[in-house]
Amino acid sequence: MKMSYFELFELQSAICIDKKQLTKAYMSLSRVLHPDRFATATQAEQDEALKRYTAINDGYRILKDDNLRYKYLLELADIMPAEGEAKVPQGFLMDMMDLNEQLMELQFDPNQEASNKVNDQLNQLEADLDTTYTAVLSQDNPPSEAELKKLLDYYLKRRYVMRIRSKLNTFDAL
Repeated sequence: MKMSYFELFELQSAICIDKKQLTKAYMSLSRVLHPDRFATATQAEQDEALKRYTAINDGYRILKDDNLRYKYLLELADIMPAEGEAKVPQGFLMDMMDLNEQLMELQFDPNQEASNKVNDQLNQLEADLDTTYTAVLSQDNPPSEAELKKLLDYYLKRRYVMRIRSKLNTFDAL
């Protein structure tokens, strides 16, 4: 079985991690396993060093970013639905539909006041999500199945909000 990034950095598999500890472990591993340290080694050893160093960099990038770490945890637990199969509550989807309609109106009739209104709604939605899921997001022990399901709900909703914010930023840039 392949070693997880949590194991690689000697961290507990958790939703909330100590990012200072992650960085310290990353720096330590980077010094020991940097490919330059294998410059005089055989080609096979150099290739293996590069492979390990790439894994360290990938793991660090994923674990230090909250959203990427959440996705990684959900994938490790094998509860991440396939693309397009995610189930989000109907009420939440209705709210998103309303925001998407406002974005379509902005596309055809750009106006700063309407853009600010959508931005304010997104800010409030993000704050509400973070408040609702604080207990799960602050979990620094290995998550239970119930906590992972809550994390999945948060992750899917958050991803939806991020897509809408990205669209809004596109309109604001025009």
